[in-house]
Amino acid sequence: MHKYDKNAVALKHIIKYCDRAREAQCRFGNEYSTFESDVDYQSCCSMYVFQISENSLRLSDSIKENHATIPWQKIRGMRNVIAHDYDSVKIERLWNTIIYDLPDLRDKCLRVLAELGYEYESPESDQCLSYDEDDEWEPEA
Repeated sequence: MHKYDKNAVALKHIIKYCDRAREAQCRFGNEYSTFESDVDYQSCCSMYVFQISENSLRLSDSIKENHATIPWQKIRGMRNVIAHDYDSVKIERLWNTIIYDLPDLRDKCLRVLAELGYEYESPESDQCLSYDEDDEWEPEA
């Protein structure tokens, strides 16, 4: 059993919020036009990105230095815009972050977590559901 590791805890939170952004995408839809017109969708994803950024601030300098391919400074910058100038958040940039950047960040954080000797267990529930032709709800492939 590992002792408390603040880096592992922060990484697990980052991964969790990447997962929640993906769940929101599944729930609200995978179309930019929907995202652009739905302030609730934008707001929940903004909060997830904010939480990811907050948790990145809890990581040690050595983790950030050893994993410099992760854009820690840009993550922090996004947090500052969301926290201090929310009305200037560019919706298209937020969308691109959710669609393109968070899956990559999640994968990289999973690798860092494994290097530290920890695993991340995804929650059992999967909110990414689709409706099939037999009127049954089932997880997307």
